[in-house]
Amino acid sequence: MLFFTKNNTPQQDDTYVIGIGASAGGLEAINELFDNVSYSENIAFIVVQHLSSDYKSLLVELLGKHTHMPVEEAGHRQRVEPGKVYVIPNNKELTIHNGLLILAEKEFDKGPNTAIDTFFQSLARDQRQFAVAVLLSGTGTDGTRGIEAVKDHGGFVIVQNPATARFDGMPKSAIGSGYADLIVSPDEVFSQIENHIDGVIPSKNTSSKNYNDGVQNILSIIYRKTGYDFLQYKEPTIVRRLTRRMQMLKLEDIQAYERYVAAHEEEPLMLTREFFIGVTNFFRDKDAFDCLNRQVILKLVESKEEQESLKVWVTACSTGQEAYSIAILIDKAQQQFNKQFEVKIFASDIDKSAVEFASKGKYSYNQLLGLDKKIQQEYFTEVEDGMVIIPRIRKQVVFAAHDITKDPPFIKNDLITCRNMLIYLNPSLQENVLSTLHFSLNSGGYLFLGTSENPSLLRKGFTEVNNKWKIYRRTTDQNTYARGVLNSARNKLAALTTNTGSKTKTDVQLSDDFRNVLADKMGFAGMYLNDNYEIKEAIGNFRKYLTLPDKLSTLNILKMAPSELSGMLSTTLRKVLKENAKQEIRNVRVRLNEEQRMLDVFIYPPRETSNGSYSLVVFADSILKGDKTPVMVQDVSELQKDQYVSQLEDELRETRTNLQMAIESLETANEELQSSNEELQSANEELQSSNEELQSLNEELHTLNTEHQIRIKELVELNDDISNYLQTSQIGQIFLDQKLRIRRFNNSVASVFNIIEGDIGRPIDHITHHIKASSFAEDIKKASKSGAVIEREIELDNGNVYLLRILPYIRQDKVRDGLVISMVDISATRNLNTLVKSVFEASANPIFVFESKRGEDGKIIDYTCKIANHNAYHSLGTLMKEDRMSLTKDFPELASTQLYKKYNEVVNTGEPALGLEINFTKNGNKQWFQAGINKMQDGFVLVLSDITLRKEAEEKLRRNYNELLITKETLRELNNQLEKKVRERTRDLEESEERFRMVASLTNDVIWDWNFAENNVWWSDSFYELFGYGKDEKLVQKHFFRLKHIHIDDRQRVEEAINATLENPRKEFNVGYRFQKQNGEYAYVLDRGMLLTDDQGIPYRMIGAMVDVTRLEQSNQQLQEKKIELQTQIGQFRFVTDFMPQIVFSAYADGNFDFFNQKWYDYTGLTPEQTLNNGWMGVLHPQDLERARKTWQQSLTNGNTFQFENRMRRTDGAYRWFLVRALPMRDEKGVIEKWFGTFTDIHDQKLAEQLLEEKVQERTRELRLTNEKLEASNADLMQFASVASHDLKEPLRKIHFFSGLIKEMFAEEASTKDLEAYIDRIISASSRATSLINDVLSYSRLSSENLVEEVDLNKIVGEILQDLELVIGEKNARIQVGHLPVIQAVSGQMRQLFQNIIANSLKFHKPGQSPVIYITSKPVENADYPEMKDAAGQLYEIRMKDEGIGFEDQYSRKIFSLFQRLNSKEKYEGTGIGLAIANKIVERHHGVIIARGHKHDGAEFIIVLPETQPVVHSDNDGQAKNELIIK
Repeated sequence: MLFFTKNNTPQQDDTYVIGIGASAGGLEAINELFDNVSYSENIAFIVVQHLSSDYKSLLVELLGKHTHMPVEEAGHRQRVEPGKVYVIPNNKELTIHNGLLILAEKEFDKGPNTAIDTFFQSLARDQRQFAVAVLLSGTGTDGTRGIEAVKDHGGFVIVQNPATARFDGMPKSAIGSGYADLIVSPDEVFSQIENHIDGVIPSKNTSSKNYNDGVQNILSIIYRKTGYDFLQYKEPTIVRRLTRRMQMLKLEDIQAYERYVAAHEEEPLMLTREFFIGVTNFFRDKDAFDCLNRQVILKLVESKEEQESLKVWVTACSTGQEAYSIAILIDKAQQQFNKQFEVKIFASDIDKSAVEFASKGKYSYNQLLGLDKKIQQEYFTEVEDGMVIIPRIRKQVVFAAHDITKDPPFIKNDLITCRNMLIYLNPSLQENVLSTLHFSLNSGGYLFLGTSENPSLLRKGFTEVNNKWKIYRRTTDQNTYARGVLNSARNKLAALTTNTGSKTKTDVQLSDDFRNVLADKMGFAGMYLNDNYEIKEAIGNFRKYLTLPDKLSTLNILKMAPSELSGMLSTTLRKVLKENAKQEIRNVRVRLNEEQRMLDVFIYPPRETSNGSYSLVVFADSILKGDKTPVMVQDVSELQKDQYVSQLEDELRETRTNLQMAIESLETANEELQSSNEELQSANEELQSSNEELQSLNEELHTLNTEHQIRIKELVELNDDISNYLQTSQIGQIFLDQKLRIRRFNNSVASVFNIIEGDIGRPIDHITHHIKASSFAEDIKKASKSGAVIEREIELDNGNVYLLRILPYIRQDKVRDGLVISMVDISATRNLNTLVKSVFEASANPIFVFESKRGEDGKIIDYTCKIANHNAYHSLGTLMKEDRMSLTKDFPELASTQLYKKYNEVVNTGEPALGLEINFTKNGNKQWFQAGINKMQDGFVLVLSDITLRKEAEEKLRRNYNELLITKETLRELNNQLEKKVRERTRDLEESEERFRMVASLTNDVIWDWNFAENNVWWSDSFYELFGYGKDEKLVQKHFFRLKHIHIDDRQRVEEAINATLENPRKEFNVGYRFQKQNGEYAYVLDRGMLLTDDQGIPYRMIGAMVDVTRLEQSNQQLQEKKIELQTQIGQFRFVTDFMPQIVFSAYADGNFDFFNQKWYDYTGLTPEQTLNNGWMGVLHPQDLERARKTWQQSLTNGNTFQFENRMRRTDGAYRWFLVRALPMRDEKGVIEKWFGTFTDIHDQKLAEQLLEEKVQERTRELRLTNEKLEASNADLMQFASVASHDLKEPLRKIHFFSGLIKEMFAEEASTKDLEAYIDRIISASSRATSLINDVLSYSRLSSENLVEEVDLNKIVGEILQDLELVIGEKNARIQVGHLPVIQAVSGQMRQLFQNIIANSLKFHKPGQSPVIYITSKPVENADYPEMKDAAGQLYEIRMKDEGIGFEDQYSRKIFSLFQRLNSKEKYEGTGIGLAIANKIVERHHGVIIARGHKHDGAEFIIVLPETQPVVHSDNDGQAKNELIIK
């Protein structure tokens, strides 16, 4: 696998190369660095150490003990691979190039060693941003220039803290350069590299006391809130998990994270789950399980009897795969030995959620990857989204949440597994756990550990079964289990600062006094140590001799003691443990607190206490005797050699012991690395799961995005439609959101509200308006609160009236989301409605408006009353109903047979019926009315005039004429009585008149009073104001003045009305007429009056009121004029259509025909009754009838134009062909209102088409025969041309051949004469004649090559250029060819076409210049070349341009003629046929060729060819052949 390429970028994963440079003192720093490397999947390490050139380096072997990665000595051109460590060889210089290690011989000179600079500079160039430079301990400045290069190329630089370096020259020089990104101790280097790779911001120094206090406090919070104690877990694991959580929460400071943990209840649990590293799998490390099966499980199963049970404890079981794996192995072993006994497997884990998951026994397919298919089929059952362990195996395993560090263990087990758990624990906690496991095993039981774990603490109780896979067997019955051996780490500091001990009451005082003297006065300090040299209890001022570490997780005395004493103390402690005897260290010079001191140390062997077995160590200041001096180096004399050798042997044994301890330390480091690997594997699984979720989410988002794009497009179009609708609508609209803020509005609201674009988003109550006495604000709030629709009319300041509607804004999910306010200007409508209503109600005549009610057949079955005025109901004595009233049921007086027939005539014909007299009895009285009926839409208007009084008056006049004569005499006698009563009545009338005048002054109507006796008329003030006459004019008050100013056409009618009233005093005077104003204009007035009679019933006075109805009358006249105009247009339409040669018809939207012109009736002989509805189909030919009906119905359904050819029967029974076409007429909304169409006689055209078709077929047969004859003739001509060309070329070849012989035979003589020139002319002429014959033959053969195929013009031109290679080379020609298309063509003709034009360009070049030819192509549209508008497929334009001698543009078409030459044959050879051939080839391919040129400026040929050729059918077999069609 290659990880690097020549462009210095990784091919696959981002693999980082870590360059480590070190010199003097660097080995310790390198070891410490690799002790903390936890993983290396994408990292390669290259170590450059200043090495001696005289000795072979052991750095490879030494580093191999501090890392699990392979360590190799760098080889020349060796590929750098991740997960490996490469070490520079001695005597070599090391660089890296393209991911390969390059070795060069080292040049020895007196200058300083720059191996680190050299490597870092090459690393920077090769790896760039993937380079990391680490500079450790050393003297000098090597590496400083190298890290500068690394920074310049985007790399990362880490420098060792000078305080931790044995030699600080190189680190200080690098720090002084300013290129160091981080300055840390070696044990922190790798964690910072991880942070750099992962993008984590480097945290502050994790070794500081503040940082460790923060960690301790966080762990204490977790313990209080969750009960989990992680203080004994290894520090790197804790720190990495803390850093991970801090990164996720973007917290850079440990104190900030401590506050976050304390403030958020869920965070301790989240952090606890981070500490639980649940990495497991079925049969993890398959070789290890195979070994376990062979060496343990099979033996255990074989040794068990059927009445016994096999007990297994799986600790740290995580999600249960390991427990089920062991259960499966045991089950298979039972089957192998054919045994059935009880199997109990206890599976425990501290993580409750993992235990719950494991107890379900259900696993996804991903979790079963790698598991043998046979095992899956035998031990699992498939469910919806995974597989479940079978019940038989599940019942054998008991899962429980269990903390192995503090909960009681499961005992008497035959097998315990504890894989990859101890690596996370400190040695002291490991000792406690291993003690528990030892106690829980039966004698002879087996312990199965992880490959990186070390059970050295309990090796006395175990024998090794398999070293590689860490399988051990218990060999002793001694119970080493002791719960509470270790104190909690959180109590250590308190234990160190207090003097504790177990004392009895009798010696308390003595103990205290003695302790005070020794500790306080004498300066002694004592402490208990366990087997790991950790301080468990202390007394006295131990700070005087020891230095407390910043990290309190462990208190190792060797790390706390001064460096001068640490080595001696380690040796002496091991000696005490080995010999179980007291040892002393005297007069040791140490440096404490910047001063030199002498110490004595007393060490006592372990002894049992209530808390375990501890060693006692006592520190004291040395008390030197006068003759004693501190001994720093032991002197050895010749006489003491044997003793010295013995001492060296002791030291060698101690060294071996130290080596063993180092090995154990390495094993501990390996456990830490394994724990880190477990963490990384867990993180990897989490990331893989997250990646799959993100991938799925990405696909869903992509689909959703596509849907959103489509939806957005639709919304944009919809928004545009709405915006255009709103801006063009005359209806003002405002949209409000839930908070009554303006969301949108259109321009039509500007007449009501003072609103602008900037007001969008403002509350509606902030906007001013022009509404009078408005309750608008209350309406808005009410509608918003209740969701009700509010509708009311509003009046603006300018007098306009609007219809205001407030509706809720309803979303698609039926939720109210604001309001919609609409405003419609109804001023004109309201004014007109008011006017009409006033006239309608003020009319003294009853007025009815009826609407037709039709049956399914379209016939009128009844009429319903749409509206009627008050007098209409009053006149008939009928009460008004809410529902529409029926003419026949509710108005029987108006529904007589004669009247009903007249109604139908008016509705159907449109002709009004006036002057009808009707009568009926009401309340026992007979009433007479004069009726006027006029059509209105699909109904009629009925106006009644009450003529009852007139009828009665006429009858009375006839009946009482004689009575009047008798009464005349009686009246004389009564005259005297009447005069008396008149005087009395006059007095009453004067009083009444005064009251009348007061009323008249208060009304707008003209009040008049006509006194019969004086024949004078009194007018109210309104008369003079309305008609413009003066009150001073006496004649105005005369009755004849009144009659004189009535329009001459109305005067008689008024006089008749007056007489009728006089004849019948009970009848009301009521008449309308035209009255002349003072300015000469006439006003329409409605005049009503009543007679006043005396006691004898004789009229003496008439009082009335006159109302100006001019406007109403004018409106009626306009309506009448419109009606007349409409009737005129209808008559004109009928007149015009009757004179058209075509049959014209119209139909309703439902397809029923309502009109045919006279031409139809003349042709068909049908009557209108026979034609209406679908009667017209009766004249269609039976074969055309059904098709015509279906086509007509389809047009009615989809609204498309109706067009149909059919035969139609004439009156004489003959059928003729007609073309029927009908178009729909639509209203403003696009709804079809009516159909209009024509029948056009196409019978003669049909006959002509049939005759023409017969002639075309006959002509086609003649052309086919002629074509066959031409083809035969063409074949003969081709044969003749071939034979003629052969016969012509034969003598030419002989002329050419013998001329050459003559020239050779008489060469010497010919040179002295002109004979040679003549012979050359003969040879040249014969060659030209041969070429001419060949060209003519080629031209004639073009018609015979017809087979078309797919031709790649790129290939054709390429082959031509190869053929002309010699000519091109001789003339040093340059030809540039672009990409050419693939078209349908005759391959040979395409070759000839391009070869002729290219050859011409090579031939006609400028003298002294090399030919230059450009060939390009591009697709074009048919519109670019109108002559090719009918060409098939895509068109391609091919341009062939040269820089030769060119030609004048006037010859651009002439050059394509046969034998056409523009230059003399002496100057340029040729026959003049080449371009004619090219032209014919292009024409045969349905293309165009164009020539363009300028004299001395080159020529250009433009060829346009279609991509495909037309298809012709062969007459022989009828199969389609792709052949050329000749125009």
